[in-house]
Amino acid sequence: MDKILFDLDNVIIDSADYHYNGVNKALKKLYDYEIPYDEHIKEYNGLPTKVKIAKLIEYGKLPVNANLKLINQLKQSYTISIINENCKPDPDKLFIMNNLATDGWTIGCVTNSIRQTTEIMLNKSGLGQFMSVVVCGDEVAKGKPDPEGYRFAREKLGAGPWDVLVIEDSPYGVEAAVGAECITYQVKDYADVNWATINNAIGMVDELRKTCRKWSIRKNI
Repeated sequence: MDKILFDLDNVIIDSADYHYNGVNKALKKLYDYEIPYDEHIKEYNGLPTKVKIAKLIEYGKLPVNANLKLINQLKQSYTISIINENCKPDPDKLFIMNNLATDGWTIGCVTNSIRQTTEIMLNKSGLGQFMSVVVCGDEVAKGKPDPEGYRFAREKLGAGPWDVLVIEDSPYGVEAAVGAECITYQVKDYADVNWATINNAIGMVDELRKTCRKWSIRKNI
């Protein structure tokens, strides 16, 4: 095996709070509402903005006629400003990518973030140079937890089922990756993504493959 896909937010970019703060600034401005941080981590982290808004409407936190287009526009504007102020290269993540590239791995990224913000983050972090394939949330019909993005990336890499290693943090991302028949290793958070962790995942590939196959059958994915 020589192909690996990473989630973006909170895995190779320390950006979970970028999106949280961006959407909250938009919601505060339009509807005088903010998602509590603990609630966001538990319920909404890793979901596309449109899905977050749909859930907020369903739970009665936003009006049924909430303007999704305007929320998205404001959220993206705020998020881009936050990214430009905060995103920078991380030596640990660059070390991971350099090691993988030196060892002959083909590297890619699958994210629910849109192409515009994804490219800004990859470029400002210095990680874009390592990516052979990048699949973004606005390029698929359904974002994570749907497997479409990971399946598309796996096929673009020319890899068969269970022949790509994925590094994910959120349950939604894990569900998407396993659903796309990718070997999946779940990390705790951004700080957990270091060379020792990635090397450990690589060493566990055969065991992970068996576990992910069983899980996908049990979930009837």
